Amino acid sequence: MKKVLFSCLAVFALLLSGCIGSNQPVISSPETAQHTDAPVPVTTTAPASSTQAETTSAPTEQAPQAPAPAAVSLSREVQYRINLFLSNFSEQWFHEGWVWQSSQSRDDLGEFVSKDADPMELVSFAWLYAKINLGDYETVWQADAPYYGVSLDTINTVCKRFFDRSITQTDIVPIPFADGWYDYDYCLIDGMVCRPAADGESYNHMTVANEMYDLGDGTYGVYFHIYSISDMGRDDSIVLAGGIVQDKSVYYYTDADAAANSYFSYYRSGYAEVRPYTTVGGTESYQLICYVLY
Repeated sequence: MKKVLFSCLAVFALLLSGCIGSNQPVISSPETAQHTDAPVPVTTTAPASSTQAETTSAPTEQAPQAPAPAAVSLSREVQYRINLFLSNFSEQWFHEGWVWQSSQSRDDLGEFVSKDADPMELVSFAWLYAKINLGDYETVWQADAPYYGVSLDTINTVCKRFFDRSITQTDIVPIPFADGWYDYDYCLIDGMVCRPAADGESYNHMTVANEMYDLGDGTYGVYFHIYSISDMGRDDSIVLAGGIVQDKSVYYYTDADAAANSYFSYYRSGYAEVRPYTTVGGTESYQLICYVLY
């Protein structure tokens, strides 16, 4: 009963605060507005003289309506692909951590829209993605303090791949860091995007899509749940001691599979809009258009 009530409240909340510019699916199909191609009858007035121009009423038409979202079958392959893609965001608390830097509220996160997002939020995602998923970073020193640096080329490649956004050096804005030996949380050192060197963080969140819709314009809307995985460092571990998922079979999980796994704990829900994307290596995936958590 609680789960049904939660689902109803979540869908209602999302419909009130969905992604900007989205054509989100609703429970019932919208009524189709009447559309006529017949022009409005023309009214003419006989000219008073041979020089008087004939006046007419211009024909009018209703604008065509956007197609209604159509449910997509989450086959095993599609489930894996969308779960894996969205887990790249949830594993690093995407958008949440960025908002928390400027606000104490963990509830009023607002919407993330790729085309309008602060470039430094994209940089933040790309930097951590490069560190924990690509291992593409190196240690550099500034004022006797160690930093981990990721090349600007790598940052730009990751941002293009996930958001279809380009990043240049002028987009990198140093962010002060008040604690410890470090002057900055983000900064440029020798042309690399750097953050204070730190390890041991846990990245044990993953996303499971539960509904997917074709929005009719080449994009898809996805409702999802985020789960926290508690199984770390055991012989049958799903994630490593450092908190990275190593058992890739969990990306095939449906929502029912995740709910039935004792190592999985529900964290929160969300909605995303994505477009299909094929990586340089030929892998079918997606790019993020917008993202909202509730």
